Amino acid sequence: MNTKIILLLISIFFTSCRELVQDDFPALEPVPVVYSILEEGEPLRVFLTWTASLDTSRLQVIDNATVQLYTDGQYAETLAYDGNGFYSAATVVAPSVRYQCVADVPGKQTVTAIDSLPTAIVPTGVQYIPIAGRNEEGRAYPAIRFTITNNPGEKRYYEAKIWGMRSTSNPTIDPETGGKVWVKGYEKKSIQSGPVTDPVLQSEGLSINIFSNEKIHDDSYTMTVNLFISSYSNSDGKTWNPDTYPTILELRAVSYHYYCYMKQRYLYEQGFEPEFGKTSPPTNLYSNVDNGYGIFAGYSASMSDTMNLK
Repeated sequence: MNTKIILLLISIFFTSCRELVQDDFPALEPVPVVYSILEEGEPLRVFLTWTASLDTSRLQVIDNATVQLYTDGQYAETLAYDGNGFYSAATVVAPSVRYQCVADVPGKQTVTAIDSLPTAIVPTGVQYIPIAGRNEEGRAYPAIRFTITNNPGEKRYYEAKIWGMRSTSNPTIDPETGGKVWVKGYEKKSIQSGPVTDPVLQSEGLSINIFSNEKIHDDSYTMTVNLFISSYSNSDGKTWNPDTYPTILELRAVSYHYYCYMKQRYLYEQGFEPEFGKTSPPTNLYSNVDNGYGIFAGYSASMSDTMNLK
């Protein structure tokens, strides 16, 4: 669980002023917060905590709730408490199923949240473009290009996650000799978006790869996602080339609630930590939880083959 995400989720519901007007915050009545990202093929899991004021150094988890799961309106199971605010289900998430989470917290109204996942779409024509453009410093950046099928009469929402597979070497113990040996492997790391030049991505108005098919009017669309490269090297002393890694495209078909939450989260982060010399108005995080706060949403994904192999 990404701690930063949880902290963002809690803190947004209170004052977001950048100028300190007081350092003695009044006590606030705690409200349950649900955090659950549903992933196709993975067991459903829920994190429960209380809201907290800005001067709270540690979140208070909810460890005495009864959390039930309903699928397509029918009772499925009561989630098991794993500790540290996490509740786990045996149910594996699947698309086109209506999931309802019902959390009974002593002394509070019943907290509920509902969502279902769309079916995944497999992109075609996926290709890695070594030099797609140049940044303000004249240095080249790569891109990923892919095509998706589309039904203009059906609202769909997507997220294009780009992963770089960086080589690693980690120590382990040889069971026979007891000595330390180094095992090579790969570490999957998210690659940030580069300059947004694709018309559909531009229509969203954000520098992230979250988009809908609202502006796609044909039965297919080819998208280009530029990548941000933080390091460059040159072999001839003249030409700077981006340092790149084996790359994978993960195309997520996301629910409407996930789409809204991720867009608002991006705007909130821009307001919470604005760039030097820039200001952004405070933005609330999207929530689809009744009688509480938080997010209960998810996605179905398809993965491309590994590209840019060296």
